[in-house]
Amino acid sequence: MGRDKAGFIFSVDSTIALLTIAASAAMVFYLLAALKQPRIEELLILQKEHDLMKHWLLQSPFEQEMIEQAEKLFGKNFSLEIDGKNFFANSNSDFKNSISSKLLLIDRDLKVQEIVLTVYD
Repeated sequence: MGRDKAGFIFSVDSTIALLTIAASAAMVFYLLAALKQPRIEELLILQKEHDLMKHWLLQSPFEQEMIEQAEKLFGKNFSLEIDGKNFFANSNSDFKNSISSKLLLIDRDLKVQEIVLTVYD
């Protein structure tokens, strides 16, 4: 009588089923990771928005200056909203993505001014 070997014995069906489950799980994890990571272009636009809003925070420019500065960075692919009023809005609706940033300015009289800059990609 031979010695029994320790271990598992898989049939062909169970091996195929385990490989299918493992491949499906790996594909789901890969797709979820790919969906969550922003593109480099989105990160660059967000960084430009942030830098521009920091500049506005320090300089307190007028609306027209804000529009001109945003046009230099983003062309005409943006909208600027100050306290709920649109000061510049692109009417082109062919854009697929938009990245938006909000800035709350509080002056010495504790008056809050909300600035929303949306860049279309």
